[in-house]
Amino acid sequence: MKDRKFLLILLIPLIFIVSCKSVGPGSLNRDRNDYINSYSDSWKKQLLLNIVKIRYADAPVMIDISSIISQYEISGQLNAGSSFEANGVGWNPSLGAQATMTDRPTISFEPVSGARFAMSLMEPIPTTVILSLVYAGYPIDQVFKLTVNSINGIKNNFGGSARRHEASPEFFPLLDCFKKLQGKDDIDISSNRISENKEELFIEIGEQKDTATTETIKKMNRILGIPDSVKRFRVGIGIRKNDSLQFAVMTRSILEILSDIGAYIHVPEEHILAKEVFAEPAFTMPDGTPVQPFVNINSSKQQPVNAFSSVYYNGYWFYIEKGDYRSKGIFSFLLLISSLVQSDEKATPIITIPTR
Repeated sequence: MKDRKFLLILLIPLIFIVSCKSVGPGSLNRDRNDYINSYSDSWKKQLLLNIVKIRYADAPVMIDISSIISQYEISGQLNAGSSFEANGVGWNPSLGAQATMTDRPTISFEPVSGARFAMSLMEPIPTTVILSLVYAGYPIDQVFKLTVNSINGIKNNFGGSARRHEASPEFFPLLDCFKKLQGKDDIDISSNRISENKEELFIEIGEQKDTATTETIKKMNRILGIPDSVKRFRVGIGIRKNDSLQFAVMTRSILEILSDIGAYIHVPEEHILAKEVFAEPAFTMPDGTPVQPFVNINSSKQQPVNAFSSVYYNGYWFYIEKGDYRSKGIFSFLLLISSLVQSDEKATPIITIPTR
């Protein structure tokens, strides 16, 4: 009976060690989920921090994660023995077991600089990217308000300190026309490929189904300075329209977008009084109501408890509230735009998880 108990005691650690031999497949789903969440949070924090830094006239910095290596190592050791004493004690068994598990994650960071930094931040967003977002179903008024400086010379407002100005009186009514037409599926995006690397883009207006749609199209054409007979507008980069370019767009760079969003951060009053940062712009809509910020970014001395994303800078926490659905949506949309215009020179992070 004692021999059986002794044998059972020996088998318990052995069973534990053998059961850990398949740690590799079991870690795949867990690690994928954990690294997706961590990488996403890191991406959001970097963008939010750069928005805050630009507001404080500080230089934005971008760091890419080039590789993620997570290495697991599991080892076990089992010792068993016995000795016999002739003085009546008899058999004296001994047992020893040891099991260890080691996790060694290695994450490689690479600062973005030089031409790649300039392309990522300072180049205007291509019209193909903007119209692709509209074609994908994103609200056309929000896309244009965020990414466009002017349409046919009609200016969008800009809150950045370098060239702050209010929008032309016709800009927001024009966006309202686009919104109404998109809501009724009366606006479409088409293209005409000229060569392998070049294509023409067009905005097409559908049939006039009712009186309200007819009036909306007439109002839009009047603002744009386009005859009512034109139903297909060629889109391109330009300040003013001409005979071959009916829809002239001046697009923003990512840096301009971040500067405009950062202008509306609710910064501490003491920083404004100390002239560390400029005050928020007091722009108004055509009806006299204040222009709402794209993203509500608040500040607090205390670390926020329930934040969508938060960063610590200049003695304060800056954050987006988790319950602010609109701000979260536009902030995530901005992450999408920044990923679309980034250079393809650097691949996405490679995640390697060796196990032993």
